[in-house]
This record gives sequence, structure tokens and C-alpha cells, in this order.
Amino acid sequence: MRRFLFALLFLSWSGNAWAASCCGGGGSASLILPKFMPGAYKLGLEQETYQGYWNGQGEVTPDPPGSKLQQTRLGFGYANRLNDNWQASVTTGYVLNQNRYSGVDSQTQGLGDSQIGLLYENFDQITCVYEIHRWEDWKPASYFGLNLVVPTGVSPHDEVESSFDITGRGFYRLDATAQVEKTIYPLSASLSAAYGVHLPRMVNREYGQWIEPYKKQLGNRHSLGSSLGYTWFMENIDQLTLTLSRSRMQEGDAHINGATNPDTGIYQNSWGMVGTYMKADQSWIVTLGLNQGINLVGQGENFPITRTLSLGVSHVFHH
Repeated sequence: MRRFLFALLFLSWSGNAWAASCCGGGGSASLILPKFMPGAYKLGLEQETYQGYWNGQGEVTPDPPGSKLQQTRLGFGYANRLNDNWQASVTTGYVLNQNRYSGVDSQTQGLGDSQIGLLYENFDQITCVYEIHRWEDWKPASYFGLNLVVPTGVSPHDEVESSFDITGRGFYRLDATAQVEKTIYPLSASLSAAYGVHLPRMVNREYGQWIEPYKKQLGNRHSLGSSLGYTWFMENIDQLTLTLSRSRMQEGDAHINGATNPDTGIYQNSWGMVGTYMKADQSWIVTLGLNQGINLVGQGENFPITRTLSLGVSHVFHH
């Protein structure tokens, strides 16, 4: 079970490091271009530390004394505007695993899983306002998109000796996403949701051992998130925003040759905090974030409890 749980560490990849919105700040969970901006590059650094796990009954279970499981990720992203209301993005990353478990040290590294996203902005003008004067001022910014996870990392179904070697999950997943956000300075709020379907694949290897081939499909995934932020304006009109967030992710049981594989479903509740510094012209955005699994009974199942620290720097291009 611990091997399986560590294999899920990368699933907690903190999206806060890629935060953006129609106004340029915020706490959304993907790389989103500010409205009207043509493109942006993003560089992000995350360090995720394992703090035990929730077992199948939702109980908090510690690791053996002296254990330390840690994953460091260097992420790269690029977003490009296709037209006034459509944008596309691609993200990938490099993963370093550094672990000490039951007195044994190990260190591996490699490319992580990648993502390709397509996003539609269901609004034509920036919706951030300073005061409410008419009903139209209440209109939020809403986004609808598709996101494809591409298994470019090393998974348990590749040539690896243990879960400590993996950097990806080994399955394609297609997510439908939706997000609604509203800013009435200095306050901002957002709601987000996603539903993902893993594509099935044939498996003939587990942790380096050849096995009789079988068809495997991970369970469908859904997630919900909410955030609340506050923005301070500096004398030069640069912005500093503090955003608090809460999220829940749940994934159903996997299927083996069409039959349910019981007790393989997972879920996690977590909270996050991200500070965002943005230049007045939106050319540079810097984020510093914290994401923490809620270390209480019943707040997760079959999933690691982790703390993730993140730093992100993005450069937004102007016309």
C-alpha cells in the first residue's frame, strides 16, 4: 500500500504556481492568459514533502521514524492566444525524487507528465471593477476548457525497480474544466470544477517485472475548488494579492479487464495560500504558494498527506 501511495505523490502537483486570471492575478489552478494578452512563458519550482497518508478507511497513518519522502519539480509552461476568446497552453516538468524510507536512501530524476490545454473565455471585456453601478458590473469572468494529460513521465508500468523511481502515472487523461471568477477590488473570488476520464491501456509490466498482459483503466476523476483573495495596490500601481483556497479531488476505483478493482479509489481535501505580485502592465507575475493536505481523519482516502511549497515566475507578452 505504501508503494501505491507514494506513486500518487505527483498527483498533488500544486496548480497555484500557475495562477492567473482575466485581470492578471488570482488563484486559479492552470496557466491562464490575462484577457487580451497574446502569450506568456512560465517557470515554476515546487517542493512536495510527504507527511504520512490516509488509509482506505480515511485514518491518518504515519511513516516509520526517520523517513523522509520528497519530490522537487521544475515546471515549464507556455500559453498562446488563438483569438479574442480562445487560448491554448502546454506545460511539462522535470522531477527529482529524494527519499529515505526504513533506513534506505534513494534518488531518481526524470521528465514528468505533460499537459496540453484549450480554453474558451466566455466574456468579451475585463470583468474586474472597483464599484458596482449597474447590473452588468456583477458579470463574472467564466472559462470552459479541455485539458489532456500526456504520460511523458516514468510510471509503475515502465522499467523501474520501485515506486520511488516514478515521475508520472502512465495514462492519458482528458479533463473538462470550468471556472468562474469575479473581482470587485480589493476582493476577488472564484469557483472551479473539473471532470476527467482516463483512457484505457494494455499493461504488461509492473515495477520492472513482465506480467501477463491485461487491460487497465483508472477511475474517473472530479475536483472542486474555491478561492477568496484580497489585492493591495502600491504607489506605482503594481498589485500584491493574497489568495486562500480550498479544494477536493476524488477518483473512482480502477478497472482491470472491465471489472472493478475494489479499494483503489482515492480522494484528498486540501487548502492553499498563494501570494501574487504583478507589475502594473501585467508583464511580470511572481507567485509564492503553499498547498497542504488537511491532516485530519476523514479528509482523504488511499492518498498521501503532503505539503507543497511553490515559486512561479511568468512573463506576459504585449502586442
